[in-house]
Amino acid sequence: MRSLVVAALIALGACSRPAAKAPTESAYQYELAHTYKVRVDCPGEDNDSGGSAVDIGGGYAITAKHVVDPWVPGCEVELESVYGRKLKSDSVKQSDKADIALIRTPDYVSPMVPFAKPDLGLDVVAIGYPANAYGDDQELGLTKGNIAGLPDREGEVRFTAPIWSGNSGGGVWAGGRLVGLSVSSLLKRQGWFYLVPADAVRPLL
Repeated sequence: MRSLVVAALIALGACSRPAAKAPTESAYQYELAHTYKVRVDCPGEDNDSGGSAVDIGGGYAITAKHVVDPWVPGCEVELESVYGRKLKSDSVKQSDKADIALIRTPDYVSPMVPFAKPDLGLDVVAIGYPANAYGDDQELGLTKGNIAGLPDREGEVRFTAPIWSGNSGGGVWAGGRLVGLSVSSLLKRQGWFYLVPADAVRPLL
């Protein structure tokens, strides 16, 4: 299955952290540069887990907690971008309230990424590394949709950009601003996909 990469994105005004500035390059280039494939290597584990992650700047990346869970001493996270940048970390903090985890990447410290609120109706794109049709690798993919619901009891928000296995932890973006992380889909309801708002990482920083 070939990856779906769409270059036309709509820049939308949204709230961001005061210290972060909106990107000056195209939103697509910015979002792609901050998207990583994830491999988690744990001692004694034959089937290491995979997923997606977002470099949020300041020496940190974030992913879905279930991508790196359970985390034990000796595990190592390997991150790789489509441009060939490779990062490694053995420092992970997991939220006890949301499906989100913080990965320390001290060897690469980029500017902070601006956040946006998942407002109802907001147009978004989901970027990540879902498994390919053969299940033997992850391929870059991008899908489009919008925010389609209000936060549920877990604080997760429904959106309509399709995601698949391997997208977990990948960014959901609006015009170069990070809205949240892809975390799950509701198999019994077609087109129901969920994100954790990016702001959920604040208590871990």
